[in-house]
Amino acid sequence: MMRTRIFIFIFIILCGTITILCGGCKKQETAKLTIVVEGRDLSDAEVIIDEKPVSRLTQTIIRADGKIYINGMLATTLPDRNNVREGDTYSGCSDTLDITSGKHTVTIRKREAPPIQVVVNISPGHHLLTFLPEKDLVKWDNTSFQIGPGRTVTIASEIIK
Repeated sequence: MMRTRIFIFIFIILCGTITILCGGCKKQETAKLTIVVEGRDLSDAEVIIDEKPVSRLTQTIIRADGKIYINGMLATTLPDRNNVREGDTYSGCSDTLDITSGKHTVTIRKREAPPIQVVVNISPGHHLLTFLPEKDLVKWDNTSFQIGPGRTVTIASEIIK
């Protein structure tokens, strides 16, 4: 009986020591992701990561007359009336999202427009994901990718290192 207890005690200490020496239970590092969409169609779309809704883009509209709207509310008017634009400019931006590093599927979806998906292996750190639907482009940090069939982009981890 005493031998069994000693054996179990030594076994637990040995297992703990091996776990610590092998790296232990490492907490998965997080990544910070900001998403920007240029253009009208998806400027106020929903952000979905791994099939779970996480955010909605904040829409900014700069009208040709210099008025700036944020989520449909007049925020300000540009002071220089001589700087009249040709047309309205639409964009959307997410808050910075904290997600675990690793492989994720990021979807930008709105009822009126076809969704765009990006499959990416996200490393720890800060990242910027930019959608340019009118040009059929996606930018991951400073690298551009063409939107493929099915409106999906897969970014290989070797490319983004």
